[in-house]
Amino acid sequence: MKFNKIYSSNENLEVGYLPFNRPRTRKHVNELAVSMRKHGWLGTVIMIYTNLYSKKWKLWILDGQHRVDAANLVKVQYRYEIREVTTHEEVITLMADLNNNSKGWFLRDYILPWRSVGHKPYAVLQETLNRTNLPLAGLIRLYSAKTFGSDNGGSTTSKFKRGAFELKNKSLAEEIIEEALALKPVLVKISDPFLMAFADLYVTNRKSYKRSVLIRALQRNKDSVKLLTKVIDIRATLQKLYKAS
Repeated sequence: MKFNKIYSSNENLEVGYLPFNRPRTRKHVNELAVSMRKHGWLGTVIMIYTNLYSKKWKLWILDGQHRVDAANLVKVQYRYEIREVTTHEEVITLMADLNNNSKGWFLRDYILPWRSVGHKPYAVLQETLNRTNLPLAGLIRLYSAKTFGSDNGGSTTSKFKRGAFELKNKSLAEEIIEEALALKPVLVKISDPFLMAFADLYVTNRKSYKRSVLIRALQRNKDSVKLLTKVIDIRATLQKLYKAS
C-alpha cells in the first residue's frame, strides 16, 4: 500500500462511492454542512486510487463520504489523502481500521464488503442471519466449527474480520440452527451463549436427540435457564435437564 501526499479538491474532481461503505444520509450531510459554513473545512478525507471497482483507475472515497457531500453542498474546498491499494483485502481492512477509530464497526458491518468481492460464505451467513435473526457471533462460530465443546470465539472472529470466514461443516451447522429455532417459542430470544451450549448438547446426543424432550424440560425451567449467561453454565444445565427428562 502506497502513501501519498495531501491534495486539495477542485470542481472537476471525479470520485466514486464504494458500494459496501455505510449508506449516506441527508440528515448527517446537512449537519456537517452547517458546521462547514461556520468553520470551513477541517480534517482530511481518505481516498484510494484503484481499478478494483471499475474498468479504469479512479479515486474512491474510503473514509469521509459524508464530509465530501457536505463540502460539495456548501462549495467548500476539501483536503484528501490518497492510498494506492491493490487488493480487496487491503481496502476492507483499511476501511474497518479507519471506522474503528471513529464510529467503530460491528461484526455485521464486515459481511457486505466481503460478500461484495465474491466471498460466498459471507452471502450464506447473511441469508441465514436475515432468515433466523439468531446472534451473529454464534452463527459465525457454528459455521466455522469443525468440532464443538471448546470456545474458539476470539480466533474465529478475527478470521471473519480478515475475510477468512469458511463454512467448515455447513450441513451440521444448519441442522443445529433449525433445531435451535424450534426452541424459540419457549425461550423467545436465543442468546449467543445459549446457541453455543445447545450446539454442544445437540452434537453430543445427535443420534438419539429428541426435540420434544428438551422443549418440555425448558418449559419447566425456562426462567432459571434465562438467568444463565456463560456457555459453560448453560451447557451443564442443558445436559442435566435433558438427561433428567
